Amino acid sequence: MAQTINANLLQQQMSQFNGTRFGGLNLGRGVQKSVIWQILAADLLALPTTKLQLVAAPNSTPPASSGQSTFILIPGATYFQYKFNTTAYTLGNADNTFQIEYTGKAVALVSQAATGLMTLTADAGVRPTTVNPGILTTANSANLGLELTLVGTTPALTLGDGLLYLQLDYTVAPIFP
Repeated sequence: MAQTINANLLQQQMSQFNGTRFGGLNLGRGVQKSVIWQILAADLLALPTTKLQLVAAPNSTPPASSGQSTFILIPGATYFQYKFNTTAYTLGNADNTFQIEYTGKAVALVSQAATGLMTLTADAGVRPTTVNPGILTTANSANLGLELTLVGTTPALTLGDGLLYLQLDYTVAPIFP
């Protein structure tokens, strides 16, 4: 099963970057966060039927003293790292694309073609660009989590036994009443 990687496990390796860690409040931009996922072959093969919840929905009932109850998650820098094992994945079609979207909404916020990444017989990584989904209504973005899916021709991935690491930086920002 796919799992988040606990930052404490990476602390020794990441200690050289302590001065640049995310997690603080930057006034005017919300709270910056980061999550790293290790996505196993079984989870990759289950996409798009079973979407992977990357970030849970923000708490819509904060302490009354905060006066804030509506939040939006804004994806930022993303990095996909493919770790080849013994068999490359076979794609359903060249249109297969990893997509990060709001939970339950089929609008791409981050998009990365699976072709050329998941079909390699070597380790590789790519930093996709954030997609501008256009203007999102509050109903299609407020208090929703972020999930990963694979769009395009199905079955999307077949065969294959490699891993995919996904690092996602995001901001939790208030939506003002």
